[in-house]
Amino acid sequence: MNYLSRRLGAIVMCLIIILPVVGQVNTSDISNYKNSKGEYGFKSSYANGYVTLRDGTQIDGKISIFGSSYENIYGVKIKTYAGEKYNFQARSLKEYGLSNSSVNDTPELFSWGEAAVKLKGLKVGYTDFGYVVLKDGTVKEGELRLKEYKGRVQSMEVKDANKEKFKYEAAEVSNYGVRVYEDEKFNNLWSLIRWKVAAFQSDLASTKSELLPGYVILTNGQKQEGYIQLLKKETMITQVHLRSSKDAKPTKIKSGEIQEYGVNLTPDSYYELLSERNLIESYPPSMKFYPGKIVLVDGTAIEAELAFATNNVYGDLFYVNPEDRKLVGVKSVDIDEATQDIPQEDIDAYEQFVYDATHVKGLLIQNPPKYDYKMINGGTAGIYETRPQFGFVKLKTGQVMVGTLYLKKNGSPMSMIRAFISENGEKPVKYAYKDMESYGLIAHEATTAFNERLIDGKRKGFVVLMDGQQKVEGPLSIEIEESDKSAPMKIFKFQDGNSYKEPEVAYYGLVDVPVSDLTSDGTVYYEDEKRNFHPGSFTIDGSSKSGYIAWAKPAKKGAYDAFYYADSKEGVANMYYVSKGASDVTQTVEEEFEAYDPADDSFLLSKTIETDIESNGYVITTDGERIDGQIEMSFPPKLWFATDVSLTQEDGTVTDYSAAGGIQRLVTSIDGQEKEFVFLMAHT
Repeated sequence: MNYLSRRLGAIVMCLIIILPVVGQVNTSDISNYKNSKGEYGFKSSYANGYVTLRDGTQIDGKISIFGSSYENIYGVKIKTYAGEKYNFQARSLKEYGLSNSSVNDTPELFSWGEAAVKLKGLKVGYTDFGYVVLKDGTVKEGELRLKEYKGRVQSMEVKDANKEKFKYEAAEVSNYGVRVYEDEKFNNLWSLIRWKVAAFQSDLASTKSELLPGYVILTNGQKQEGYIQLLKKETMITQVHLRSSKDAKPTKIKSGEIQEYGVNLTPDSYYELLSERNLIESYPPSMKFYPGKIVLVDGTAIEAELAFATNNVYGDLFYVNPEDRKLVGVKSVDIDEATQDIPQEDIDAYEQFVYDATHVKGLLIQNPPKYDYKMINGGTAGIYETRPQFGFVKLKTGQVMVGTLYLKKNGSPMSMIRAFISENGEKPVKYAYKDMESYGLIAHEATTAFNERLIDGKRKGFVVLMDGQQKVEGPLSIEIEESDKSAPMKIFKFQDGNSYKEPEVAYYGLVDVPVSDLTSDGTVYYEDEKRNFHPGSFTIDGSSKSGYIAWAKPAKKGAYDAFYYADSKEGVANMYYVSKGASDVTQTVEEEFEAYDPADDSFLLSKTIETDIESNGYVITTDGERIDGQIEMSFPPKLWFATDVSLTQEDGTVTDYSAAGGIQRLVTSIDGQEKEFVFLMAHT
């Protein structure tokens, strides 16, 4: 079983040692950070910003944040304007963020689309009723449009009720978002209400909601049940129509006659509601009902089946009333903590569904597809032709083809579309719309199992091109080509002058890399033992090899494909792939032995410690000063060093050495004996 919690934290091991996110505040919205590719799930490019230490000290400079996602940041790097460099654990900071950045209060509520100007990376966000708060305190409300370029909001435009337009640069704005109106008489989560939207009609202009099983309590106390439908004028609910069945004639009840109204939903009827909008398999497990626990801000604890209202485990949720199986909504502001006990097989099934829906033959589908139009003659004819791009066609027979794709459309009905696809450089084959289940473009990104920091132009590397046939080897470097008219693109360059753009490259890597470089001289350790070097063997081209094997990080959980192989731990490693011919791969995880120095009984490896330490002790600083006090330490699992250390002196002064460093010895009293611990401080 997998225990998911709003208070989720994880110890992550990589080239530096970082601990869970606890209590720090990121004051800048994700839209203000520019995400750059790297070894982390989220890593921002350096931009003007600041960090505030727990003692209130603020350091200004250019910051870069990194973690598994924007919501789970491990660390913050800062280059000060004086040229100093610091690498902070996020948990050691009071807050951090970008300078002069604006905050999107409701990022999930904006609608996004391509801009009228066809510039790659340019998008437009909009809402029919939003607000902008300027840094001088001025507030503007009305129709709100955002202009985003390469992941950062550049400007905003507000059109108020008088049709007057106001345009602001992002630097002028403190906060912005969507105005959400809720009827206080509705007794559940307002997100359940869906408005019937006709073509070319905004949600704000919609006047009728979809039918829901529910009830109405009149001001005289009478309760009536059936199917409810809300009517509104602009943002005000004017009537609730009540039907005995979906097809029955409605009883029209004015808002002034209503004391309360709500929905009668059980888990089953809620699933039916979800399935009317999307396949039920497409919803994440967190939006389905599992046993769990809610702790409200007033301390009340509720154990029940629960499901989050959106794909946000920090948002609103429903729980099942055990007496009548009806759903009860709880707003996020009232929740202190919520957890679900979700079976791992359900999480795996959802991940597989998402993968299958977003990939063809292991390649990511571009969504939405960005076709390069060769010719457009719109009007009523709907005639166009696209240029050849890397894409796919999936036939109703189940056959899937990946290759060079272009489309032709000779009239307004979708049935007039023809797809032409060429595999492996062969003559394009034409397919009619009626024969295709789907078609589209591939969001191609050349892949590698190597850390790009090792690809420095000196080491011998390789690229395998998209046709799968040509393998180019030689000293390899990677450059990023920037353009105002297109997204940044990787260029793979060899010393002989040959270069290849990323869309041409399937995968790339290095040749004969010392194991010591891959493991940073043995300091890199992965919690997943399969990713560390252990004795192993495999077969390739009919020959067997025996030595040491370390699996590369899988593209998805459990789907191991690429692995490093070296004859010895002191030798060089090369990359092999199960999908490309390696077979009978075995890896034997060696038994671990506790290491110690028999000549020094006072020296203790933290690998022998399974709990955190709180004990009297002292530190010796790099200046030679001894400081006594109460020491608290934490350790990553299975590692031989402490990474989180603080000392409280007799006068109450607390020093956190996790980020500050500055100590050469760390000694505590364990079972009446002094023990010295290994302490590792990460540096940039």
